[in-house]
Amino acid sequence: KESKQWANEFLRAHYLRDDEKIIGFHPGASTPHKQWPRDYFIRLGKKLLESHRIRIILLGTEDAADLCHHFGNRCINAVGKTTVSQLAALLQHTNVFVTNDTGPMHIAAACGTFVISIHMGKENCFTTGPRTLHGFAVQPLLSCHPCQYPEHCTAQTCKKNIEPDLIYELIIRELNPQKYSYS
Repeated sequence: KESKQWANEFLRAHYLRDDEKIIGFHPGASTPHKQWPRDYFIRLGKKLLESHRIRIILLGTEDAADLCHHFGNRCINAVGKTTVSQLAALLQHTNVFVTNDTGPMHIAAACGTFVISIHMGKENCFTTGPRTLHGFAVQPLLSCHPCQYPEHCTAQTCKKNIEPDLIYELIIRELNPQKYSYS
């Protein structure tokens, strides 16, 4: 109850309007080979901001906070500002959560948030992906994936393979379900 109240006050303090959707970004991960390129998060965020009434909420560790300046006043910086229960409460307000393979990915899935998880390197979405039918787990279709030695890979093909336009389309499908049929 306290965390839900905290989340409501946190969003109110950032002037979230009723007509704005919240897109959460979690650009970090436990190791660099599990991280989708930061430039891709920036490209995705800018494209979303140009085309929709949304706010981006940044979550994660301190190395993600610098992304906020790319999105101007339509970015809410929650990096390092939540407890686990406050994170869960914020994720319950989030319409779509775009994340690497992380612990918060599983929290979002448990909260019922629509999750788009990105799996690269040695991570396989079938073993480490979120346990939810409410979202998408995305991974490259490459002969080298999952990678046996991602820390030694110089090609980084798996990171380049998942383009921001794909993630954008998945977000748009969730925000506008009446336009798309999955049958």
